[in-house]
Amino acid sequence: FSMNSPRLVASIVVRDGLHVQSFGFRTYLPVGSPVESAREFDRWGVDEIALVLLDSDLQANRRLVSEVSAAIAVPLAAIGGIRSIADARAYIAGGADKIGFNTALVENPALVHEASRIFGEQCVVASIDLVRQGARFVRWDYWKKNASNMESVAWIREVEQMGAGEILLNFPEKDGAGGGMDVEAIQQAAASTNLPLVAVGGIGTTAHAA
Repeated sequence: FSMNSPRLVASIVVRDGLHVQSFGFRTYLPVGSPVESAREFDRWGVDEIALVLLDSDLQANRRLVSEVSAAIAVPLAAIGGIRSIADARAYIAGGADKIGFNTALVENPALVHEASRIFGEQCVVASIDLVRQGARFVRWDYWKKNASNMESVAWIREVEQMGAGEILLNFPEKDGAGGGMDVEAIQQAAASTNLPLVAVGGIGTTAHAA
């Protein structure tokens, strides 16, 4: 769900080549073909699809981006697995309208800068994982499965400087639970940036989205 210009975004998490249901970014249950899931979401009337690629097989990722893009009419954001500008070009050539970074934001911000310069800020999505620590919200590391000391507002400002044109907020503690998102974290993030903001994970009812 996007705060600035309301959109309904379907997130398809891909692991071992399959669309999976993620629970807390730790447990994954198979759903089926990412391409078929994308077709169904397109039929259901979503405004955009975010393909979240957890696999390290670059060729498989590139092929899947092309297959999903060919199967849908709505815009596609391909997030994850980008280790070079060549990877980013391959995703875009395959039909991705946007490319997203998560680990690279920490480990290789120069790559994000370069992607923004070459393809434009509107093409670059910063995927941020946040967890609550008391009254604070801090960046969470997907691969290390732990929290950092970087507070959400400071991290959002950093990724803005990298050239991100959109922010995707993920909530590992809410992921797959269907109990709603962390509204306070979303409000705090929205107040700290003018970039389009998309929040993912935790929605179990239409009231949660509202």
